[in-house]
Amino acid sequence: PYDPMILRILEKPHTVGGESVNYFSTLFLDCETQMSNKEAAEAIQEIADEINVKYFDGNVEMAAKVKTALLQEAENVEETDGLILDNVMRRAFGEREDIKEEFVSLAKEYSLPHQVMLDKPFIQREFKAQRFKAENGVELTFPSELVEDPDQIQMTTNPDGSLTITLKNLRPAVL
Repeated sequence: PYDPMILRILEKPHTVGGESVNYFSTLFLDCETQMSNKEAAEAIQEIADEINVKYFDGNVEMAAKVKTALLQEAENVEETDGLILDNVMRRAFGEREDIKEEFVSLAKEYSLPHQVMLDKPFIQREFKAQRFKAENGVELTFPSELVEDPDQIQMTTNPDGSLTITLKNLRPAVL
């Protein structure tokens, strides 16, 4: 909705006194800035990756589970509401308090609010695909929600740390 009291400024940060700042909005207008959708999405992804590495050894299946949780939570987002990150983490990691505390701590470091104002189309566009790239150059891209369907994709971590991905019931798409 349109609000005449909200000013939207698109600017690039400049170095002032050795620090990168948004000169016009911060120093000239002296106003608060809000994180862009892209910055918020990147912060969410980085936090999820850090948690995944710390608690799940960088498990590819867990990374896809976070994206799936974001997509599922986006279904509940109204235009005036935001994406509630606690709900996303609960969907992805269950009720683990240690992970929730870690997430809250990292969110504060990234200046990420509890309720992120991302709309459904943006979330769907940003998190719909899971990308995996192997050391040998093989790349896979698949819809994130397929990770939860064992009839479509099965991921197995081998004792040596390698990953076996089995794709099931594939039918060629008509080109």
